[in-house]
Amino acid sequence: MAEWGASTASSNKSLSRVTVRRFPPPYHAMLAICSDIDRMRIDALRETHRFLNTVERTSMGPGVGLDIADSIWLYKAPFHDPRRDDLAYFSGLSWDTPSVYGAELLHYARQGWIDTLHSYGNFSRTPGIEVRFTREHAARGLDVLQRNGVRLTVWVNHGDTNNHQNIGEHDFMRGDRPGSLEYHADLIKAYGTEFLWVHGGVQRMGAPTAIEDCVLNDGSHMFGFRRFHARLNLDEGPAVAAAYGLNLFAAAGGSSVLQLWVPQGLPLQLDKEVLDTLVEEQLLCVCGQHLGSMYPFIGFDRRVVEALRRLRKYQDEGLVLVARTSRLLHYNRVRDYLRFDVLEAEGGPVIDIQSIEDPVRGSWLPELEDLRGITFEVRPAWPPPELRLRGKPIAAREVRNRDQGDWWSIGVRWFEPDVTDHALPFLAKDRPQFLLWNEDKRAQERRQGDDVLAWLPDEKPSAGPASVRVIDRAVARYERGLDQYVEAFERIGFTEVNRGLDLGSGSGHWCAAFLVHAERVVGIDHDPACVTLASRIADRLGYASRAHYLLRKIEEFDFTEGNFDVVWSHRALQQVSDIESVIAAIAAKLRGVSAFYCAVSGLGFHLRKVEEDLAGGRWQEAGARIGGLLNGYLARCGVAHAPGRRIRLFDLAELLRVCRAAGLSYVGQPGILTDGEETLEAAPGADFVVRAGPEKKSVKAKLIERLAIETAWLEDLGRLVESGCPKLVCDVLSAVEFDQADAALRDLRARALISAGNVPAAPLFESLMGSGLGELTSGLYRHDRGEIDKAVAHYEAAEDSHPDKSFLIGACRLGLNDWLNAERAFSAGRDAAPDDPRQWLGIVAAALERRDDAAALRACREMRDACAARPALR
Repeated sequence: MAEWGASTASSNKSLSRVTVRRFPPPYHAMLAICSDIDRMRIDALRETHRFLNTVERTSMGPGVGLDIADSIWLYKAPFHDPRRDDLAYFSGLSWDTPSVYGAELLHYARQGWIDTLHSYGNFSRTPGIEVRFTREHAARGLDVLQRNGVRLTVWVNHGDTNNHQNIGEHDFMRGDRPGSLEYHADLIKAYGTEFLWVHGGVQRMGAPTAIEDCVLNDGSHMFGFRRFHARLNLDEGPAVAAAYGLNLFAAAGGSSVLQLWVPQGLPLQLDKEVLDTLVEEQLLCVCGQHLGSMYPFIGFDRRVVEALRRLRKYQDEGLVLVARTSRLLHYNRVRDYLRFDVLEAEGGPVIDIQSIEDPVRGSWLPELEDLRGITFEVRPAWPPPELRLRGKPIAAREVRNRDQGDWWSIGVRWFEPDVTDHALPFLAKDRPQFLLWNEDKRAQERRQGDDVLAWLPDEKPSAGPASVRVIDRAVARYERGLDQYVEAFERIGFTEVNRGLDLGSGSGHWCAAFLVHAERVVGIDHDPACVTLASRIADRLGYASRAHYLLRKIEEFDFTEGNFDVVWSHRALQQVSDIESVIAAIAAKLRGVSAFYCAVSGLGFHLRKVEEDLAGGRWQEAGARIGGLLNGYLARCGVAHAPGRRIRLFDLAELLRVCRAAGLSYVGQPGILTDGEETLEAAPGADFVVRAGPEKKSVKAKLIERLAIETAWLEDLGRLVESGCPKLVCDVLSAVEFDQADAALRDLRARALISAGNVPAAPLFESLMGSGLGELTSGLYRHDRGEIDKAVAHYEAAEDSHPDKSFLIGACRLGLNDWLNAERAFSAGRDAAPDDPRQWLGIVAAALERRDDAAALRACREMRDACAARPALR
């Protein structure tokens, strides 16, 4: 092979200097997303690639129109969940019966949405079951592909030691070992598979060349390639791993490795740093992914969508060319092993492409399609060059020829974009009831909502004030349209389930939408007017026998009362006193593929409501909301028994921390939070989906194990207390032995007990306090017991640098009706930390207690402006 990028012409100096450009112009890098088919459902495959490959309207917004392909299994093992695993051509391990989606999968492979064999099937071990894959399976499966005009040039291994089909160095991998029952490497090479994923080097963002010569165990050769699916030593690695459920592990040399090959990691695979590195260093990159691993989502969440739109922007700007894996690898091979001659003809230089000389296939003659994107840079610039293939001129329509001033760029055009919706023939045929594709059914749901609106406002004259407020909220929801709530359930994948539970069901709009796809629903709400109205609406719409509404507080609901496939709570959990116990109860109900959707309002939503109430003269309503917010912040500090309503303002990381503590795994953020309500972008709420996790060890056990090896252990326990998991921390600390002289541990244990509402008898606890608890913790104990004067004394003695000090003093002063000193304490805290919303809320509360509504409204608006100007405001 000639040195990469150099001409194979003679050294005659009268000839033009010709080099091969690294990438098709104008691009400076090339990237592929190589996705394993694991956990992909057929509806997810369709919608994912409609978004990735087309520019059509999808549930994630307009498609990005990128050339990204997926993979396929041929056989389906008998022991996996049919709703999410083993989307394969055959219906089982027999080659006699295609699956119901077999023809569709072949269609996508012919059209370019599938270009990779992810081995022959998911044979990963289930206890007590051994799958025996044979050479005959390989031959029969490859024959089906060949007879149907499908050539998949990329092979990616799959799974654990039960996948003897795999090719590689490990003993259990027998696919390239002659004489084994599973040997098939010669068959896939004869079929046309040329590129083999090689494990290792996962942290490399890219390389000048993506392929390498690999010698198999049978002595034959294939081109190997590596995939980028992890990043090393990210400062934010632990936080990102914790928030999004990614694997973080230690590697040789003390490096930390963050595994990214599920969609939740895609934003870090495609962040600006990675893409800029590819461009600056002119690299090829194959990202390893499992695009179906957002189950139950049928697509991607907003973070992943943003990352893919970023990638499209880099392509539009001529920086990174996105190509399916097979195209990237084939281009790489042709570029690196191209043999061409440069001749001097009467009309100018001639570049005559002769052959490809590679170490795997040897010498072979390329066709025009093999040369897509190959580009030469020719100097000097005059006269213009001509491009030939084995002596014959390449048609002008296939040639990209540019005068660059003092040099020429000439090459074979890259593939034309294909944004055809190849899923369209299968959408209505498969599931006509799936509302994402059924406009008639969607229109029916809109009509049902209109039926409710036709009589609901007429109920107000005979209703009391509480019921009027409920009716007004219901009108706003139904005006949005029941079909929008149905689409939200489709967006998060709650469509293949039978029974659901709505925590905080309000007027029943979410329940009504859920029943479009499901059989039964239970809704609970603490407001009698809501329960009554939801029941009446169900009766009017004709599904009263399928919807059951209960008057109950969420934390008082007995989760053992029924069986539920999915649970959701839209903007209700922020008023739960014990979030830890509620999430744990939800987790105990979720089994297998069950999931939980949660949305909570952010500070911006509540600020707008407070301002509306103040502007409308409803100072009592405004005061109640602010009091609830202040009590929520007191609970965050550790005061479990603050009197009155509380509103907890969780951020996403905190809520996910609580869910992980209960054994739930993060799926994604669907971005359907607003529910038609305007909020402040700088202080948003959060919505997310989690599902039952495959945890083999309890969170408690893992925390106990970490004690001996991690210096951040104490800090993580402290964050768990603040996030709402004090009971877990109490359990952990009661199960470990530590030096009683360790003041930090003793103080943390005391704070956890207070926050959990599990303070022991006063003499015992006061003996702990007497042994040197911090002043702030001592104050929290007194505050929780209602001994406000003693609490203030402790708080005032605490270190001035503590961020909670001024807020806690102000809150105590409010409790003592000392409005002036309360306002002074809050103002001092605001001056020290202008981005601390607690202090602003305290100032508004003090003004309201003084009946100075104008000052309260002014402070509220100043707080709103500060919130809008500081996105970090929590």
